[in-house]
Amino acid sequence: MPKLGGFEFIEAYRKAADDEMPFIVMSAHTSDEMKHRADELGVLYFIEKPLNPTFLPLAIEAIFEGLDLQKQQGAE
Repeated sequence: MPKLGGFEFIEAYRKAADDEMPFIVMSAHTSDEMKHRADELGVLYFIEKPLNPTFLPLAIEAIFEGLDLQKQQGAE
């Protein structure tokens, strides 16, 4: 990303927005420090490159199912 890295973008979004947008991070740099940083920012999935093509759709589906559960709980 030209002006912000992924973590910097997530951090700026979290400060500016009043919601819990789910994030998925994909990176070839998978140090424990990077994974810890992702956890601190509330990243739901940290996917290591090279990407396993079957995992990303599963992660996205899980996020949407979780969002559906939140909507259902909020409607009750």
